[in-house]
Amino acid sequence: MPTVTNIQAEKGRALDRLAQEQREDRQSQTSIINATTDFELMAGARYFDHNNRVRRLAAFHSSFGTGETQWIEPAVQQYLNDNHPHL
Repeated sequence: MPTVTNIQAEKGRALDRLAQEQREDRQSQTSIINATTDFELMAGARYFDHNNRVRRLAAFHSSFGTGETQWIEPAVQQYLNDNHPHL
């Protein structure tokens, strides 16, 4: 996950790129989108990761009532492979 420092550095790079393009009179809508996309993706990474974790945890909790095990099967299998290879 990017840190606040990483996000601020990416913001600075995007602003510098936009300023350079504006000075060189080659700024377009596409160049603005390109310059800001990396920053927006980095800045949104924590938000998207958090929302994904919340949704997965809610699905995991709801599976307790139904007995569904699909959410933990890969982790259990990996644990068994790592710790009990003779099984």
